[in-house]
Amino acid sequence: MRSLRASQSELATESQALVHKLNTQLYVLIEQMKHSQHVIHAVTEKVIPVLEQAFEQAEKAYKAGMYSYTEWMNTQQELLNAQSGLIGAYQNAHLNNIEIERLTGTSLFAINKASNVPFNKTSNEK
Repeated sequence: MRSLRASQSELATESQALVHKLNTQLYVLIEQMKHSQHVIHAVTEKVIPVLEQAFEQAEKAYKAGMYSYTEWMNTQQELLNAQSGLIGAYQNAHLNNIEIERLTGTSLFAINKASNVPFNKTSNEK
């Protein structure tokens, strides 16, 4: 009888440790997802529009003979690097979403719908 209770206690402790570990993993993934969403928003709303405008101006200056080919290509490369970074952020968000779904057994959409709080809503937004 004592052996059975000891086994039950040991299993309960292991179960609690596993739940804690999974909750920690889930928290880390959610924070990484939030970071990816922040990067996506910042790059989409602030960085890429500025770089697109700079590229257009550089292209006009190049065609007018005011910029060298290298200067024009550098602005294009900066835009391409930002777009590549945006793709990477989307990829990270997607991979984190997959892992969250694997850990929870449900989609973020279902979690958001059940909680009535948008996933990407930060605590300082009103």
